[in-house]
Amino acid sequence: MNIKREEVKFPSVESGQNIYGEVFYPSGEIKGILQFAHGMSDYGARYGDLFEMLAQNGYVAGYSDHLGHGYTASSSEDLGYIAHSEGYKKLIGDFSCFYDILDEKFPNVPHFVMGHSMGSFIVRCFLVTAKPQGAIVMGTGKKNPLADLGIFVAKLVAAVKGERYRSKLLMKLCFGSYNKKIKDSNHLWAWLSYDKKAQQNIVDDEKRNKFFTASAFQDLFYLVKYANADVVIDKTPKDLPIIFISGSEDPLGPYEDGINALCKEFKSRDFSAVDAKIFHNCRHELCHEIRREEVFEFILQWLNKEVSRVKK
Repeated sequence: MNIKREEVKFPSVESGQNIYGEVFYPSGEIKGILQFAHGMSDYGARYGDLFEMLAQNGYVAGYSDHLGHGYTASSSEDLGYIAHSEGYKKLIGDFSCFYDILDEKFPNVPHFVMGHSMGSFIVRCFLVTAKPQGAIVMGTGKKNPLADLGIFVAKLVAAVKGERYRSKLLMKLCFGSYNKKIKDSNHLWAWLSYDKKAQQNIVDDEKRNKFFTASAFQDLFYLVKYANADVVIDKTPKDLPIIFISGSEDPLGPYEDGINALCKEFKSRDFSAVDAKIFHNCRHELCHEIRREEVFEFILQWLNKEVSRVKK
């Protein structure tokens, strides 16, 4: 089945910048919309297989590349650099702008959001200001006691070396322990996936292989901090269907216990439609894992269930 793909561009919250994205259209009746937020050093087109599958099953699928990512970045030097100030707020603001664009383009259609990794924290912060019909939160993490330390170190590095400096110290602070439970961790990115191609992809793909700048690490740590802040969780609609999905061996969670603890915390705060799905023998990048077909099928079935609920 041929899937129509349409490029979209819209002004970023960051003055003078434009955001690039794509929309995938189903050929028949539209069941719903899934809007996707990708992760750090990532970009939306990498998830084309997921979006095409969703379009084949009646869903509009749309993504937008964040500031400093993918085809939004105006040059290779801008990959991994988000903004001079408050970039984390601009990431959330741009996602919100795209949400409004899709809502206007497809009125009265159930609208769902999905975020992976850094995108999961963007989505979780976004839910404070909007109420889609549901949220898929993939590859996320619970409260990190080192977030404030990360912010402090990133600010210090930016002050001393410059906001665009790419620091090995910050990389180690963020990811240094992620391979510790992996026996075959001879690859820096082994924690991403069991799939060797997925591990190597982050090195070979010119859109992915730029380490974050000092200021962008600061934005990342802020997102982790605020997504898990009491005020953000408490302002999230309590009746919103949220599904946390994660690999049992994803160190960002951290691991299965971390995601289950996060889900339990939401339930303890009177969230009535929150659940977790753990994919065993999987790591961080579920959409590029050896079991990705199962992941895709679960996402589709969850959306179908929620669309049926909305239409009752």
